[in-house]
Amino acid sequence: MLDVMYWIVIIALFSIIVSRRKFDNKAEEQVEDSQIDLKESLQNQKETIEIQRELLETQKEMLEVVKDIRDRLN
Repeated sequence: MLDVMYWIVIIALFSIIVSRRKFDNKAEEQVEDSQIDLKESLQNQKETIEIQRELLETQKEMLEVVKDIRDRLN
């Protein structure tokens, strides 16, 4: 009887250890995925900022042209 209980306890402990390792591995994967998503998001934000800078530069140039035209008409 004690032998059976001994083996049940060993199997239970082994199951707990395996489950814990699976949980830890899944948690690590989720952290890695989150880090990748964060890096992609930051890259997208950098690209968006660069596009906005280019648009502002274009708008500034257009404003200069409009001012020049207005000055010539006056």
